[in-house]
Amino acid sequence: MKTYYRPIAMTDAARPAGALPLAGGWCWFDRVEVLTREGSRGLMAAADVPADLRARLTGPRADLGGRSFGQPTLMGILNVTPDSFSDGGRFIETDAAVAQARALLETADILDIGGESTRPGAAEVSVAEEIARTAPVIGALRAAGVSAPISIDTRKAEVAEAADPTPDDEFDPAESDETDRGGLSTITVTQAAVIGAAQCLAMWPGTSRSLVTIVAAVVVGLSLPAAVEFSFLL
Repeated sequence: MKTYYRPIAMTDAARPAGALPLAGGWCWFDRVEVLTREGSRGLMAAADVPADLRARLTGPRADLGGRSFGQPTLMGILNVTPDSFSDGGRFIETDAAVAQARALLETADILDIGGESTRPGAAEVSVAEEIARTAPVIGALRAAGVSAPISIDTRKAEVAEAADPTPDDEFDPAESDETDRGGLSTITVTQAAVIGAAQCLAMWPGTSRSLVTIVAAVVVGLSLPAAVEFSFLL
């Protein structure tokens, strides 16, 4: 059975002797939670973590898309959708989206643009519709001289390609289900190898439309297959 070690991250100025830096940054930890698929096994002193894993937990992270992880980086979220959680429908028009993007970038380091809601129960969006929502906004921002890294939040390779990301842009696909294997391989080969994408992967079970069912299944203890949520920073 695989064992996982979760650092208990702290930021307090009262840092005890022997505390270790987390990912080479400003957070520190002196304990980890030991986890398996069956649950927590309790806490362990950081000094007792196996040396190779301790080195991975404390070592500085490589820059990603030109961004350093030595300090927090702020991402502004722009949803050009009619049905997202917070701003659905507010910025569906390109001019409104561009104005909001500029406002976000007054304080944000990265801009994340999505054209398909991933809220529970959301309907899937066609490739053509998602491109029509996102590509004009990204194009308008670049044409206006906006140079900040831009994330395209999608699970479809065609949408990522239509965004025409630059080497400083982020490709942040929202989810991939069993039918999107071709999209995943296309993204990996075309975007990662040719443009130089860094990939960030996470797991979730099902798609947006099935999340309500999944939550119910978890409550009653059912087991459902997991799909992949993945991100690329170009």
